Amino acid sequence: MQYRILIAEDEPMSRKMLERLLVNWGYETTSVADGNEAWNALQADQSPKIALLDWVMPGMDGVDVARRVRATLSAADRYVYVILITQKASKEDIIAGIEAGADDYIVKPFDPQELRVRIRAGQRLLELHTGLMAAKADLEEANSDLRREIQVREKTERQLKRARDQLEKRVSARTLELAESNERLRNEIEVRKRAEETAGESEARLMTFFNTAPDCIFIKDRSLKYTVVNPSMEQLFELPASGIVGRTDKELYGPEAARHLIEVDSRVIRGETIEEEHTRAVNGAPITVLEVRAPMRNATGEVLGICGISRNITERKMSALSPKLSMQDYSSTAMSSVLASARMAAQTDTVILLTGESGTGKDRLARYLHDHSRRSSGPFFSVNCAALPPELAESELFGHEAGAYTGANRRKRGMVELAEGGTLLLNEIGELSLTLQAKLLSFLDTFTFTRVGGEKSISVNARLIAATNRDLPVDVADGRFRKDLFYRLNVFSISLPALRDRIEDIPDLVSDLTEKLAEKLGFRKLPVVDPGAMELLKSYHWPGNIRELKNVLERGLILTNGQSITASQVGLGSQTQDEKHKPEPSYTVRLSEGVTMHEALLGVKRFLLAEGLRRSGSNIGEAARLLGLSRDSFFHHRKSLGLDT
Repeated sequence: MQYRILIAEDEPMSRKMLERLLVNWGYETTSVADGNEAWNALQADQSPKIALLDWVMPGMDGVDVARRVRATLSAADRYVYVILITQKASKEDIIAGIEAGADDYIVKPFDPQELRVRIRAGQRLLELHTGLMAAKADLEEANSDLRREIQVREKTERQLKRARDQLEKRVSARTLELAESNERLRNEIEVRKRAEETAGESEARLMTFFNTAPDCIFIKDRSLKYTVVNPSMEQLFELPASGIVGRTDKELYGPEAARHLIEVDSRVIRGETIEEEHTRAVNGAPITVLEVRAPMRNATGEVLGICGISRNITERKMSALSPKLSMQDYSSTAMSSVLASARMAAQTDTVILLTGESGTGKDRLARYLHDHSRRSSGPFFSVNCAALPPELAESELFGHEAGAYTGANRRKRGMVELAEGGTLLLNEIGELSLTLQAKLLSFLDTFTFTRVGGEKSISVNARLIAATNRDLPVDVADGRFRKDLFYRLNVFSISLPALRDRIEDIPDLVSDLTEKLAEKLGFRKLPVVDPGAMELLKSYHWPGNIRELKNVLERGLILTNGQSITASQVGLGSQTQDEKHKPEPSYTVRLSEGVTMHEALLGVKRFLLAEGLRRSGSNIGEAARLLGLSRDSFFHHRKSLGLDT
């Protein structure tokens, strides 16, 4: 048997000479140039069995390598025959090498045949070692077999003894067990009899509920055909159960309503439970239902069909509905353009961002978008993000599970989930915290979310509209609004003009607002705004926009007790001709050498804060409102600009 031989020699010529000799003799070789490489080679799998180690090498010398071989490899029964190659052969050196772990040595220059003899001696020693190790292994295996045989025999004897003891105990206990078994059988028969009676009573109660419930209850199979309906469903469709069972929503409601219902049912078949509010036509009349659809599963969890419960909330919904806006409501070109863009956007499900000053009617335009969209049959919810307490904002938007935090005694559905099938308006979205902005961005990417304290991912099919009176690009630059969320929201942006930029709409707005205010205040006669008052309203700057106009009209109606409103009751004062044409304060930005864009923007911010304070008479709250900021944001800007001293 030929073993692989390691050559550890730092002189290239000597190393090459040794390689040629050994290869010619039929050996496989591994060559290295220093002691560290030699040690690494001897530790590897399929490592050499004979090592020719130069006494003096970089890193570890040959004696150090031999010492490690004996201390480490020999202890692990990995025997390596080590021959040291040296240029000196003093008695002390040879003794030191042998004590370190070398098996033999040879002095340079050496006779190749002498080296061959020493290698063959090492090979025979390795073969002898291998035989001894095999014999040792065989002996250990034989001893192990003998010990196992003795253990098996002892175990068998113990088992036989235990078996005899157990058999005696079983024989004595079997009679008692049979008696107890007979008693249990009699008791089980009695319990089963009572359970059958209880099940019959429960089934009777369930059928009573099913047949008398005012809500519509139904079951569908996986093909979305009705298989079971209760009498309330029969009354709703004015059909017997046989006229409903076996039919689909397309046959009962028509293709338009069925398109949405099929989409919802498909999600339920995939395992979701969906609660939604939806309006559809039944026998030609629109009804609004609050509906829950849940998957029906078998014992293995496979979805077999759908169970649904629908409650008719048409009357409650009708009382809460506001009249739809029409394209003819406004005369101004600016507002007509806005409504045209809104009607175009309403035909899609894309995210819409409404911008404009406070009080310009962004929430009303959002309702217009909903009313003219394919989701008009679904719910419309509006959330004022500025009014959400920071610690409850996530729960209000995305809901929470019972026990999510102190006081969360039951599961709550958030506004996002409630808007299933409809539209959700996030008003004042610029006031959301950065943490909640991140969760909203994640929701917009997948339209799935997790309730606070929950683990299950919930998907929602809802249209999102965002509105703000803030300059979001500036907030992005200041780090108060996420850039990625801004780009995600700004897919389709509609900017509402300020009231001062649509003066021609004031007569229409006054007519609409006075009619609603008169109804609110309980006036039977429709109030009139005389021409002088109308001219005053049209000449005013309206920093508070439509909201301010509404407040002015409400004040005038209260002062006149619902009679005609004159200029004196408007309460805006009069403006001189010079004041009407007095230019608005302005700030000029000059980019000169050494002035960066950041510095220029800081100057604009300082001017706006100062102008807000001037117009409000140094009233912080009013100044913040004019600038579309919260009080906290106003103070933050003043502090960051060094104006709070």
